[in-house]
Amino acid sequence: MRRSRYASTPAPRPAPPARAPRVSCASPPASPRPPRLPRLPRPARPVRAWPLAAFLTVISLLCIAQHHESAALHNSGLDICHKSIVIMGPCYAKCDDHGPGLCKEAPAGWDGGLAWLVGGVRENGSVLGYRDDGVVLRTQKLGEADRIITLLTRHNGRVRAVAKGVRRTKSRFGARLEPFTHVDVMVHPGRTLDIITQAEVIRAYGTPLVSDYPKYTAGTAMLETAERFTPVEKEPAIRQFLLLIGGLRALGDAVEPGDPAEVAPGGTQVPGGGEVLGDPGTVRRDPRMVLDAYFLRSLTFAGYAPALEECAKCGTRDRPLVAFAVAAGGMVCADCRPPGSASPAARTVALIIALLRGDWDEAMRSERRHRVECSGLVAAYLQWHLEHSIRSLRHVERA
Repeated sequence: MRRSRYASTPAPRPAPPARAPRVSCASPPASPRPPRLPRLPRPARPVRAWPLAAFLTVISLLCIAQHHESAALHNSGLDICHKSIVIMGPCYAKCDDHGPGLCKEAPAGWDGGLAWLVGGVRENGSVLGYRDDGVVLRTQKLGEADRIITLLTRHNGRVRAVAKGVRRTKSRFGARLEPFTHVDVMVHPGRTLDIITQAEVIRAYGTPLVSDYPKYTAGTAMLETAERFTPVEKEPAIRQFLLLIGGLRALGDAVEPGDPAEVAPGGTQVPGGGEVLGDPGTVRRDPRMVLDAYFLRSLTFAGYAPALEECAKCGTRDRPLVAFAVAAGGMVCADCRPPGSASPAARTVALIIALLRGDWDEAMRSERRHRVECSGLVAAYLQWHLEHSIRSLRHVERA
């Protein structure tokens, strides 16, 4: 559409308002940094003498505390008097009463503090290791290559120690720490368990046992019983140790009754399957009877010997003993018999007495049924007083 020339001219547009100048957020330019001055060397600090004096004071107090201890009196070339209070004083060089040299009035246990001065350690029995011989009772796996060894030792009782790396094929003494082995070990105390650093075999009692299942099961029951009778670690149990050594030795020499391969030349057959050697003082023993004898003597050493020749309750010897009460502690008379007690045969009681006394000539003349009855009574009596079952006995019964 054409625009008329008479149309009014549009008003001019107003100018836009002037914008405020932008304020920059950047920090103003930093002033030039003055040049770094060279670092001057620090003056040498004076050596203080008070730490040395404190050290000597502590040593003096320790020497005074050790005055009356029993220790070996030794002389390392220093002149010491037991009357000196400060070891670095005049009496360290000579004694005014007795002249130069070691004071003659020094007590028998006085060493003048030399053990502390020359770097020795006093009374370090709990720090250093100890050496003892013992029988390996049990082994447990620990980690990837270690084992926990339970030993019954001669002087330290039952000890649990770690043998590091014995499960590796290149272990130096891994095969020496097996059950039934009598070993001489070097043990160092640790935080929770001791550490075995050396082991030497004295006698391997497991050699004749691993090829005979009845002997092996009886030996396993012996080891488990020995561990149960030593509940406290590192408490000396010399009787249990010697009894275990004798039991394992007798078990290795025992033979199965009636085994024709074990009949010695010149031997005589006895009733019940026992075999007497040509030597009149040697008797072949049944492995199960050896185990029963070990149980009875272990109970005796622990204070649980059964009453077999008198009533366990009233103590009478006049009336006949007719029953065996485990809870009562042995044989009881008819008046003291509790309900549920067993009535063993007279030959069975005589067999128990023979095993307890070590009369193997009499024990090997017993019949098999009396041996079975004796084993049952002894096993029940043992587990009653241990308050714990012997897990190895179930395998012994099957054998």
